[in-house]
Amino acid sequence: AKKTPEEKDRAAASNAAERARKFLWKRMSPDEKLEHQELMRKLGRVGETSFEFAAEQKRQRKMEEKEIDKRERAREKRLTREAKVRRQREISRRKTAVRRPSG
Repeated sequence: AKKTPEEKDRAAASNAAERARKFLWKRMSPDEKLEHQELMRKLGRVGETSFEFAAEQKRQRKMEEKEIDKRERAREKRLTREAKVRRQREISRRKTAVRRPSG
């Protein structure tokens, strides 16, 4: 499955965040590490790799994509409907013009 540009950007950003986190972690003092872990626990998730968090995001993305697809389908329907109406008006206008000779 080929990734979309958005997915590539998201993955790159995630990788960059993970690298930065590891870089900072290596340079933290033991006290800072403990503080950081307590903060993460308080926030209610275990870093960026929380499975519930990832699953929730996946669900959210899926719902957003569904919504976008729905809007696109509605837009297509509207455009085809408008085109049909326009075509019908043009046809009836021509018929009227044929029946009513000008001059």
